[in-house]
Amino acid sequence: MCNFTDETKFQEMWNRTVWLAADICIRYGFDPTNIEQLNTHAWVSETWHETDHTDPIGYFQQHSKTWDDFVNDVRTEILLIGGDDVSMPVYEDWMGQKGVEAISKLTQVLDINGKPLIQNPESHTSNVSLATPQWLFWVMLSRMAK
Repeated sequence: MCNFTDETKFQEMWNRTVWLAADICIRYGFDPTNIEQLNTHAWVSETWHETDHTDPIGYFQQHSKTWDDFVNDVRTEILLIGGDDVSMPVYEDWMGQKGVEAISKLTQVLDINGKPLIQNPESHTSNVSLATPQWLFWVMLSRMAK
């Protein structure tokens, strides 16, 4: 993971790192919520005392991100690229937050007539927590609209 102060470069690095971590988790059957399978240098330092590295926790904080944000983005990416072998997890609050964020982004994307793709976000945010993966639909749509 490269360190950038530029927010655009950071976001691109974040997206690529999330994708790579998701790919590795799928390929080797790792659970991204299991700190022993997807972990930080900070965790390794604390657990094994072989190094004093604390990254990427402080680096994430500089960009208003947390380790939980990273893990949840990896979990989302696994669902997006995982195919038929990945089962839909039980709904958690972070999933709804991802859906609401995606809907918000879609209000800023314009169609060919110059109108926002989503003009009434409130009518869509109420359904992100339904049993069907509405939150994932909005995340996928947001990525395709870029």
